[in-house]
Amino acid sequence: LHQKEIMPITEIPGGVKCITWLLVRDVIKKITKTGKEYHVLVAQDHQNKQVKVKMWGSPKFDIPRFSMWLCEATGDDKWGPSTTCWKMKPLSSMIS
Repeated sequence: LHQKEIMPITEIPGGVKCITWLLVRDVIKKITKTGKEYHVLVAQDHQNKQVKVKMWGSPKFDIPRFSMWLCEATGDDKWGPSTTCWKMKPLSSMIS
């Protein structure tokens, strides 16, 4: 990941969209005021920095705790990073 210059999700600056990696520590299912489902992913990087990532949509796959993922995320200085479930890919599926 370092050679490909893919940064951890904890380092995304505000207003920037990029491909990042994350280690999911916990998944919390939530519902918006308008009834839309989303998830809060408690993610961490290689230095144990944690961040809460909003993942919009209803995934049709499991997100196990302590699993590694790649995703396209957008940074926000006020709300933190966010992504959608269809922009997340398990890192293990990309390693052969």
